[in-house]
Amino acid sequence: MNATHPRILIFAPLTAGGFAEHTFYQTKALAERGAEVTCLVAPSYLKGREVPFPTIRMLMDPAKPSPSRILKKLKMAWRLLVNEMILVFQIVWSRPSLVLLESYTEYLSPLWIWPHWFLARICGIQYAANLHDPVRNYQVGPAWWHKLSVRLAYWPLDFVLIHNKLPDPSPVPASIATVEVPVGIYEIAGSPARADDVRADWGVKPGQKVFLAFGYVRDGKNLDLIVQAMLQFPEAFLVVA
Repeated sequence: MNATHPRILIFAPLTAGGFAEHTFYQTKALAERGAEVTCLVAPSYLKGREVPFPTIRMLMDPAKPSPSRILKKLKMAWRLLVNEMILVFQIVWSRPSLVLLESYTEYLSPLWIWPHWFLARICGIQYAANLHDPVRNYQVGPAWWHKLSVRLAYWPLDFVLIHNKLPDPSPVPASIATVEVPVGIYEIAGSPARADDVRADWGVKPGQKVFLAFGYVRDGKNLDLIVQAMLQFPEAFLVVA
């Protein structure tokens, strides 16, 4: 890979939220340091916000909400598989120096990993991923399928980018290098609201400590344990965002 002006293709299927913002600033930083960076995104990436780097808006947008849980899961699986095939096409077409995944994901990897393995191990394409969540304890499907999916999703990767030191034992295979890259400061304006006014609006009493839980609400977040523990600490105040 050309160390001076590497050609990097960033695969960013998420259109909003923390990962999308991280991709924005990561891509911007790499471009400012001389890399030729192109982001493969969906049309609604960051709601059409102007970006200072080239984008290819070919990925599928998230499916519209569906009242059927089964239909919702089928749409999500279809979008995942189609986006992976679009990525394969772009890699073959542009032959980048490095393919950087906005985040490591193992969901359904036994169905889509094989062309990436071929491109990485046979064609010599270098792969890397942002490892935002090293411990993959959220299980989709049977335990054997989850373990297989996690293992196969690492196959094409040459290295991963981590934010902090990994736990011991490491969840990352020994054959994959790790590069610690702390999260930078986002260019986001602070809220004009005063902290005291916000606490008053929420009904926080003097002396109470405010705790924040954010992101997806699911069993793995252990919010139920926090709520139970709060019964013993009336000075605690929990905000779920």
